Amino acid sequence: MVVRPGPPPGPGLDPVQARVGALARAAGIGGATAVLLCLALTLTFVPRGNDVPDELVWRSFASSGLLAISLVGVLALYLWHFHPRTVRSPRRLLFLASLLVLTVLAAKIVTASRPLWVFVFPLAAGSMLVSTLLDARLAIMVGMIMAVLVAWVSGGTLEVAVILSVGAATGALGVWHKERLHAFFVAGLGVAAAQAVVWLAFFLAQRSEDWSLLGVVSFELLVNGLLSALLTIGSVTLVGRLFGILTRLQLLELASPTQPLLRRLLNEAPGTYHHSIMVGNLAERAAEVVGADSLLVRVAAYYHDVGKLERPWAFIENQADMGENIHDALEPMDSAQLIAAHVVDGMALAEKYELPAPVREMIPQHHGTRTVSFFYQQAVERAGESVDPAPFTYPGPKPQSREAALLMLADSTEAAARAARDHSRPAIEGLVDQIVRERLEEGQFDDCNLTLRDLTVIKRSFVTLLSGMYHSRIPYPAKKDEDHADAPDGPIMLRPPRDAHA
Repeated sequence: MVVRPGPPPGPGLDPVQARVGALARAAGIGGATAVLLCLALTLTFVPRGNDVPDELVWRSFASSGLLAISLVGVLALYLWHFHPRTVRSPRRLLFLASLLVLTVLAAKIVTASRPLWVFVFPLAAGSMLVSTLLDARLAIMVGMIMAVLVAWVSGGTLEVAVILSVGAATGALGVWHKERLHAFFVAGLGVAAAQAVVWLAFFLAQRSEDWSLLGVVSFELLVNGLLSALLTIGSVTLVGRLFGILTRLQLLELASPTQPLLRRLLNEAPGTYHHSIMVGNLAERAAEVVGADSLLVRVAAYYHDVGKLERPWAFIENQADMGENIHDALEPMDSAQLIAAHVVDGMALAEKYELPAPVREMIPQHHGTRTVSFFYQQAVERAGESVDPAPFTYPGPKPQSREAALLMLADSTEAAARAARDHSRPAIEGLVDQIVRERLEEGQFDDCNLTLRDLTVIKRSFVTLLSGMYHSRIPYPAKKDEDHADAPDGPIMLRPPRDAHA
């Protein structure tokens, strides 16, 4: 019995209606979050106590409210224009809102009646968290907003705002796309150094002669940088899991060959496993040259074909020891649906093994809405007329990100190159160009932001790697028995020729 792939996910809405609905939901979620965040920040700033005059409370409430509305409004506009994915994600919005409110609360507690303690306050940890979990540019924006808020809490000085802003930006850039723990400590030292330079600039501008203060603040800024690194390392995994955000450390864990699902793939479908590793190499290199997430696409490549574990014998790369091809006894449509079912099976296995959403989503996207072309052409030839392509079509959707598009191209290119007989560089160039052109003409890249320039660079990267993979080798000369017929027993001493040093 042939397992048929399910229908494409999601309701069959008109694309325009779906887009409008998504924008409306994003606007609603983002607007509600912004209003609540403004209210929370305003209430945080307002002084409390029975001895606080009513006039001071209202003035503080009004000034804090105006500041909160201004800063949150700028952040909301930035997210709407440059990070629409974050606007559509309630968990990411909750993470950002919680970070801002908790930072202000912590600063208010730490700096109360202790003005110099603001230089110890590890604000850069917040921007380093955002950079590690989301994006470095967003982290810089959030870090500057947090710096203004903390400066407001601690007395409203320009000096504090600039020092903390520079530290937040330095930390965000220092940990962006870093995969080693020592990189966080290097970033922490960079935060301390950058803040110390800014503090020295203000110190000299004020013509102060209190050199002991310079030493004390410099030490505090060093502690600030190290605390920022330690807090980021200690909280990044916990925060990522709490808010459902995939971290670099989780991706590195998934890339380990000891992962249970990868072990199964190696033992039960070794041909698919080897193909997945090669696809990962191709996609990772292409992601590096176009500025996509290379680690994410490599890990996704390792798991993109795990659905073949359900029926490994149905795929040619795993039929080395079978002696016969199961598809020789099947109708083309049955074979196509058997092949296409590995996408649905892969999604089920990804759910079972709790693969993170960014990796799981690329399993159906790496084939997009293409047809199983070999069996479709076979069906057309047997029928002698046009055939409905629907039963031969993968469920989709099309690639929704650059990483998914790179995975699609790497998967097709590696398979085609392995099946080709001519592995010369001109032949590989022609093959890669044909595959990219076909996917482009099919509209598979309509939902992701790959540019024509990206495709040109990707093709060049694929050709370079494939040419190295299928490089020519010089055959070893065969040994002749007669050459060793009179050889003496014992070890053979190798002597250089007489003219070796001539």
